[in-house]
Amino acid sequence: MTERDVEFPVREEHPLAPEEFPQPRPETEFRQPNGTAEDASPPGQDYVNPADEMEFSPPGSGRVDAAVPSGKRKRLRRLLYGVFALVLLGLIFFRPSDNSPSILVTPSQTVPAVSEAPFSPDEPTPELTPEPTAPLSTDLECQLVFFNFSAMHHGFIKLFNQQDVISARAEIWETNLESLEWSQDLSAEEIERGYFPLPGFDDSDTYFKFMDEYEQSGLMPALELRVTLCVDAEGESRTLSYSQEAIEEQGWSVSYWGSDFTPLWEGQSCYPDCFGVMSYEAYDAPPAMRMGSYQDALDSGAICIELTINGVPVPAEGARIITRENPIYRSNEQDELVETGKVYYTTTVVIPRPADAPAQGSAHFTIFQYLSEYDLVWVSNRDLEYGK
Repeated sequence: MTERDVEFPVREEHPLAPEEFPQPRPETEFRQPNGTAEDASPPGQDYVNPADEMEFSPPGSGRVDAAVPSGKRKRLRRLLYGVFALVLLGLIFFRPSDNSPSILVTPSQTVPAVSEAPFSPDEPTPELTPEPTAPLSTDLECQLVFFNFSAMHHGFIKLFNQQDVISARAEIWETNLESLEWSQDLSAEEIERGYFPLPGFDDSDTYFKFMDEYEQSGLMPALELRVTLCVDAEGESRTLSYSQEAIEEQGWSVSYWGSDFTPLWEGQSCYPDCFGVMSYEAYDAPPAMRMGSYQDALDSGAICIELTINGVPVPAEGARIITRENPIYRSNEQDELVETGKVYYTTTVVIPRPADAPAQGSAHFTIFQYLSEYDLVWVSNRDLEYGK
């Protein structure tokens, strides 16, 4: 609400007319009446004596002349009371010229705070009642986040209201073969903190360990995070189990091409004297990637990138975004590569080395990636020593 200053009218005090008036000062407009000149007109050319029924006795010396009829005194009081009533009505209906809401203030009232809506002194001030809020849950919760960029798997375990958890164990299983690939018991400090980040897990070791089974079945490694909690609440022990399959997310890599970079194979993409963030293959559409911040990634869902060189931020204006459509091949019966008619897409964010940046140094990439399945932004950091 916009605060506004309101000038309140000051009440004028109008005492009631007494029965008898005190002696007026000589400079007042009325003269001391006398018996002979009472009906004479005062000096002036435009004055006309009033009709008899409109005549009234002017204020005198604090007494009422016995010759003045009582009916005239009553008419005088009524006239004075009427004037006083008109003055009071004028105060009540007075409004400031700026159209601001006004308040009639009496000594027994406290001036309320000015609000956007007009305030009536006759109405009680409403009391604000806070909106009811839903009580916070006190139940134990276990949130699992588990995903992979190609072979690399990442994630974390988040506990809520975990005060009754006495032990916790995290495991990664290969679900095709029901093989335990990794495990770790959480410490008491990690349980109390309620957060445990998983170490990066590369499923290449799993693939080579079971390569024969995979080739025979045509399968690939499929990993799942499993968590077991032991809970002791009010003397009752329970074991709770949770699981989450890995969700595939868009992978990427970082690079720098020196000014004398030589392609390793024909058609290799390279951009001399530039940094690059290159996506892995995508089969539906080119991955959305660009320079940007955490909030940009959260708002747009794109993979956003920030780059610093020796701690100095690199401006986003000079970056280029390059997308490619690449054919997919297969081997025929003669072991020849032939096109399948399908394509995959890649996106590369090319960031030229600024003119004031050194020819060699340390580049730090911060990658903000929105994970739609978990509705969160995953932040990755990569360091790259370049020009050496």
